[in-house]
Amino acid sequence: MPSRQEIELKFEVASAEEGEEILWAAAAAMGIRLDPPVTRVLLSRYIDGEAGSLAKAGAGFRARGNPDSASAIWTMKLAESQVGSRFSATEYELAGSWCEIPPEFAAAIAGIGELVEIARLSNRRATFDGKLGSSRVEAVVDSVSVEYPRVSTFAEIEFESTDGELLSGIAGAIAELGRKITPSRGHKLSRAIGDPVPVDPGAVRILLDALEQGFAGGSAGTIRSPWCR
Repeated sequence: MPSRQEIELKFEVASAEEGEEILWAAAAAMGIRLDPPVTRVLLSRYIDGEAGSLAKAGAGFRARGNPDSASAIWTMKLAESQVGSRFSATEYELAGSWCEIPPEFAAAIAGIGELVEIARLSNRRATFDGKLGSSRVEAVVDSVSVEYPRVSTFAEIEFESTDGELLSGIAGAIAELGRKITPSRGHKLSRAIGDPVPVDPGAVRILLDALEQGFAGGSAGTIRSPWCR
Protein backbone atom coordinates (compact mmCIF):
# COMPACT_ATOMS: atom_id res chain seq x y z
CA MET A 1 0.00 0.00 0.00
CA PRO A 2 1.27 3.55 -0.74
CA SER A 3 1.63 4.57 2.90
CA ARG A 4 4.30 6.74 4.44
CA GLN A 5 5.39 7.56 7.95
CA GLU A 6 4.98 11.24 8.76
CA ILE A 7 7.15 12.68 11.54
CA GLU A 8 6.84 16.35 12.37
CA LEU A 9 7.12 19.00 15.06
CA LYS A 10 4.02 21.12 15.66
CA PHE A 11 3.72 24.22 17.83
CA GLU A 12 0.87 26.58 18.58
CA VAL A 13 1.62 30.25 17.99
CA ALA A 14 -0.33 33.41 18.64
CA SER A 15 -0.35 34.43 14.98
CA ALA A 16 1.11 33.54 11.61
CA GLU A 17 3.46 36.53 11.94
CA GLU A 18 4.85 35.22 15.23
CA GLY A 19 5.14 31.75 13.72
CA GLU A 20 7.20 33.01 10.81
CA GLU A 21 9.53 34.92 13.16
CA ILE A 22 10.13 31.76 15.22
CA LEU A 23 10.60 29.64 12.11
CA TRP A 24 13.28 31.95 10.69
CA ALA A 25 15.02 32.27 14.06
CA ALA A 26 15.15 28.51 14.61
CA ALA A 27 16.43 27.94 11.08
CA ALA A 28 19.17 30.55 11.56
CA ALA A 29 20.22 28.99 14.88
CA MET A 30 20.50 25.57 13.20
CA GLY A 31 22.17 26.86 10.02
CA ILE A 32 19.26 25.69 7.88
CA ARG A 33 18.98 27.40 4.51
CA LEU A 34 15.34 28.19 3.74
CA ASP A 35 13.95 28.94 0.31
CA PRO A 36 11.40 31.77 -0.03
CA PRO A 37 7.93 30.64 1.00
CA VAL A 38 5.18 29.44 -1.30
CA THR A 39 1.77 30.55 0.00
CA ARG A 40 -1.48 28.76 -0.81
CA VAL A 41 -5.04 28.72 0.49
CA LEU A 42 -6.19 25.16 1.11
CA LEU A 43 -9.63 23.81 1.95
CA SER A 44 -9.82 20.58 3.99
CA ARG A 45 -13.07 18.61 4.29
CA TYR A 46 -13.23 15.62 6.65
CA ILE A 47 -15.51 12.59 6.33
CA ASP A 48 -16.64 9.79 8.64
CA GLY A 49 -19.54 7.39 8.89
CA GLU A 50 -22.56 8.46 10.94
CA ALA A 51 -21.48 6.08 13.73
CA GLY A 52 -17.95 7.52 13.83
CA SER A 53 -16.24 4.32 12.66
CA LEU A 54 -13.09 6.10 11.45
CA ALA A 55 -12.78 8.11 14.66
CA LYS A 56 -13.01 4.89 16.68
CA ALA A 57 -10.11 3.59 14.60
CA GLY A 58 -8.09 6.73 15.34
CA ALA A 59 -8.25 7.80 11.71
CA GLY A 60 -8.85 11.09 9.97
CA PHE A 61 -10.05 11.04 6.36
CA ARG A 62 -10.01 14.23 4.31
CA ALA A 63 -10.02 15.82 0.89
CA ARG A 64 -7.71 18.83 0.62
CA GLY A 65 -6.93 21.25 -2.16
CA ASN A 66 -7.61 24.55 -3.86
CA PRO A 67 -11.32 25.25 -3.35
CA ASP A 68 -11.52 26.68 -6.88
CA SER A 69 -10.13 23.52 -8.49
CA ALA A 70 -11.99 20.30 -9.35
CA SER A 71 -9.09 18.17 -8.11
CA ALA A 72 -8.18 17.32 -4.53
CA ILE A 73 -5.77 15.14 -2.59
CA TRP A 74 -7.43 12.47 -0.43
CA THR A 75 -5.59 11.42 2.73
CA MET A 76 -6.26 8.81 5.39
CA LYS A 77 -4.14 9.51 8.47
CA LEU A 78 -4.03 7.01 11.32
CA ALA A 79 -2.05 5.76 14.29
CA GLU A 80 -1.02 9.26 15.27
CA SER A 81 1.04 9.59 18.44
CA GLN A 82 2.41 12.63 20.25
CA VAL A 83 5.45 13.00 22.48
CA GLY A 84 5.88 16.66 23.42
CA SER A 85 5.94 18.60 20.16
CA ARG A 86 6.77 15.56 18.02
CA PHE A 87 3.93 13.88 16.14
CA SER A 88 4.08 10.69 14.10
CA ALA A 89 1.40 9.11 11.94
CA THR A 90 0.90 6.75 9.03
CA GLU A 91 -0.57 8.37 5.93
CA TYR A 92 -2.24 6.96 2.81
CA GLU A 93 -2.62 9.54 0.05
CA LEU A 94 -4.22 9.53 -3.40
CA ALA A 95 -5.01 12.19 -5.97
CA GLY A 96 -8.61 12.54 -7.07
CA SER A 97 -11.50 14.97 -7.32
CA TRP A 98 -13.57 16.75 -4.70
CA CYS A 99 -16.71 14.86 -5.64
CA GLU A 100 -15.55 11.25 -6.02
CA ILE A 101 -13.67 9.28 -3.38
CA PRO A 102 -10.72 7.39 -4.96
CA PRO A 103 -11.72 3.74 -5.54
CA GLU A 104 -9.10 2.33 -3.15
CA PHE A 105 -10.45 4.43 -0.30
CA ALA A 106 -14.04 3.85 -1.40
CA ALA A 107 -13.52 0.09 -1.10
CA ALA A 108 -11.93 0.51 2.35
CA ILE A 109 -14.78 2.58 3.81
CA ALA A 110 -17.70 0.94 2.02
CA GLY A 111 -18.83 -0.78 5.20
CA ILE A 112 -18.96 2.20 7.57
CA GLY A 113 -22.45 3.34 6.61
CA GLU A 114 -23.77 6.71 5.51
CA LEU A 115 -20.93 9.20 4.99
CA VAL A 116 -21.15 12.63 6.56
CA GLU A 117 -18.91 15.68 6.60
CA ILE A 118 -17.61 16.12 10.14
CA ALA A 119 -15.33 19.14 9.75
CA ARG A 120 -14.33 21.84 7.27
CA LEU A 121 -11.22 24.01 7.59
CA SER A 122 -9.66 26.74 5.48
CA ASN A 123 -5.91 27.16 5.83
CA ARG A 124 -3.60 29.87 4.55
CA ARG A 125 -0.30 27.96 4.41
CA ALA A 126 3.18 29.34 3.80
CA THR A 127 5.61 26.52 2.96
CA PHE A 128 9.39 26.86 3.27
CA ASP A 129 11.72 24.19 1.86
CA GLY A 130 14.91 23.95 3.89
CA LYS A 131 18.22 22.13 3.71
CA LEU A 132 21.03 21.38 6.15
CA GLY A 133 23.81 19.33 4.58
CA SER A 134 22.14 16.32 2.98
CA SER A 135 19.03 16.61 5.16
CA ARG A 136 15.87 18.33 4.06
CA VAL A 137 13.05 19.82 6.09
CA GLU A 138 9.68 21.26 5.13
CA ALA A 139 8.58 24.08 7.41
CA VAL A 140 5.11 25.58 7.29
CA VAL A 141 3.18 28.39 8.91
CA ASP A 142 -0.54 27.65 9.05
CA SER A 143 -3.27 30.20 9.69
CA VAL A 144 -6.39 28.06 10.12
CA SER A 145 -10.06 29.02 10.09
CA VAL A 146 -12.44 26.30 11.27
CA GLU A 147 -15.73 26.71 9.38
CA TYR A 148 -17.60 23.60 10.59
CA PRO A 149 -18.79 22.18 13.01
CA ARG A 150 -17.78 25.24 15.03
CA VAL A 151 -16.16 28.54 14.13
CA SER A 152 -12.67 29.26 15.44
CA THR A 153 -9.19 30.26 14.35
CA PHE A 154 -5.69 29.20 15.33
CA ALA A 155 -2.12 29.30 14.01
CA GLU A 156 0.60 26.67 14.01
CA ILE A 157 4.12 26.09 12.77
CA GLU A 158 5.24 22.66 11.62
CA PHE A 159 8.58 21.11 10.70
CA GLU A 160 8.60 17.79 8.82
CA SER A 161 11.69 15.75 8.00
CA THR A 162 12.84 12.15 7.73
CA ASP A 163 15.90 13.14 9.80
CA GLY A 164 14.92 12.65 13.44
CA GLU A 165 18.13 14.24 14.73
CA LEU A 166 17.44 17.37 12.70
CA LEU A 167 13.94 17.61 14.18
CA SER A 168 15.38 17.21 17.69
CA GLY A 169 17.84 20.02 16.96
CA ILE A 170 15.05 22.29 15.74
CA ALA A 171 12.99 21.57 18.86
CA GLY A 172 16.02 22.47 20.99
CA ALA A 173 16.64 25.66 19.02
CA ILE A 174 13.03 26.74 19.50
CA ALA A 175 13.25 26.06 23.25
CA GLU A 176 16.41 28.20 23.48
CA LEU A 177 14.61 31.14 21.88
CA GLY A 178 12.74 31.58 25.15
CA ARG A 179 9.43 32.25 23.43
CA LYS A 180 6.23 31.22 25.16
CA ILE A 181 4.92 28.68 22.67
CA THR A 182 3.57 25.23 23.39
CA PRO A 183 3.22 21.96 21.46
CA SER A 184 0.06 21.76 19.39
CA ARG A 185 -2.96 20.13 21.00
CA GLY A 186 -3.40 17.27 18.58
CA HIS A 187 -4.02 17.38 14.86
CA LYS A 188 -6.20 19.91 13.07
CA LEU A 189 -9.25 17.64 12.99
CA SER A 190 -9.24 17.26 16.77
CA ARG A 191 -8.94 21.03 17.12
CA ALA A 192 -12.02 21.39 14.93
CA ILE A 193 -14.30 18.83 16.55
CA GLY A 194 -13.13 18.85 20.16
CA ASP A 195 -12.14 15.92 22.35
CA PRO A 196 -11.15 12.81 20.36
CA VAL A 197 -13.08 9.55 20.58
CA PRO A 198 -11.23 6.78 22.50
CA VAL A 199 -9.49 4.51 20.00
CA ASP A 200 -10.78 0.94 19.76
CA PRO A 201 -7.93 -1.49 18.84
CA GLY A 202 -10.45 -3.76 17.14
CA ALA A 203 -11.63 -0.91 14.93
CA VAL A 204 -8.01 -0.13 14.02
CA ARG A 205 -7.47 -3.72 12.87
CA ILE A 206 -10.69 -3.70 10.84
CA LEU A 207 -9.69 -0.46 9.10
CA LEU A 208 -6.15 -1.67 8.32
CA ASP A 209 -7.57 -4.87 6.81
CA ALA A 210 -10.06 -2.83 4.77
CA LEU A 211 -7.28 -0.55 3.49
CA GLU A 212 -5.17 -3.54 2.51
CA GLN A 213 -8.09 -5.03 0.57
CA GLY A 214 -8.95 -1.68 -1.02
CA PHE A 215 -5.40 -1.08 -2.26
CA ALA A 216 -5.16 -4.69 -3.44
CA GLY A 217 -7.92 -4.02 -5.95
CA GLY A 218 -11.14 -4.24 -4.00
CA SER A 219 -14.12 -2.49 -5.54
CA ALA A 220 -17.12 -0.72 -4.07
CA GLY A 221 -18.22 1.16 -7.16
CA THR A 222 -18.36 4.95 -7.21
CA ILE A 223 -18.84 6.67 -3.87
CA ARG A 224 -19.47 10.40 -3.99
CA SER A 225 -18.45 12.73 -1.23
CA PRO A 226 -21.25 14.03 1.03
CA TRP A 227 -21.01 17.60 -0.31
CA CYS A 228 -21.51 16.52 -3.95
CA ARG A 229 -24.62 14.36 -3.69
